[in-house]
Amino acid sequence: MFYNLLLDQEVSAAVRFTDVPADAWYARAVETLASLGMVEGVGGGKFAPERTITRAEFSAMVASALNLRRSDSAPFSDVDPSAWYAGAVNAMAAKGFLSGDGDGRFRPEDTISYEEMVTVLSSVAAWATMEGRELAEESLSAGDWGVYHDFSEWAQIPARNLDRLGALAGSQQPREPGTRETAAGLLHALLESAGLLWD
Repeated sequence: MFYNLLLDQEVSAAVRFTDVPADAWYARAVETLASLGMVEGVGGGKFAPERTITRAEFSAMVASALNLRRSDSAPFSDVDPSAWYAGAVNAMAAKGFLSGDGDGRFRPEDTISYEEMVTVLSSVAAWATMEGRELAEESLSAGDWGVYHDFSEWAQIPARNLDRLGALAGSQQPREPGTRETAAGLLHALLESAGLLWD
C-alpha cells in the first residue's frame, strides 16, 4: 500500500502498463506514481516509457506530485493562460522551481533534457528538505567537478545534490532528451528520499 503525505491519499490497487516490464528499473516508480494519480498512461494500457517528455509535461508531473496550488502569476509570455499545463507551470515558477530563457519565454512544448529535470528536482529538494537546502548552499568541490563535469556548469551542483540525496536516477547523458521513464524514476526517487512517499 502506498501513502503520500502531500496528497494525504492511500492507494492499494496498483496501476500496471503492458509496455512496462516488471523487471525494468523504472517499473516500481511508474506503477507507484500512476497508482497515486501523479502520472498517466498514453492510452491502450500503455505508458510509452521511452517517449520523450516536454517541459510542460514534466512540470505538470512534478506539480501534481507536490499538490501545488494553482498560481495566478503568469511569468512566461509563451504560456497561454488557457493551456492545460498553465496552472502547473505557473505554480512551479511561483515556487522558484522553474526558470525560463531569460527573455520571458518557457518553451513549454520543447523536450526537457535530463540535466534540466535534475535541476528542477534539486530546487524541489531544497524546498522540501533541510538536507536539500543545505546542499544547495554548498559549493562544488574539485572532487565533485571530477564526478559531474559532464553536466553543464549550471547543472553540476543540482546533479551532485540529487546524487547525495540518493535521487539521481536513470542512466541518460546530461544533455540527452528526457524520457517518461527517467522522469518518473527521478521524481519517485526524490519523493522517497525526502520522506514524502514510501511503500
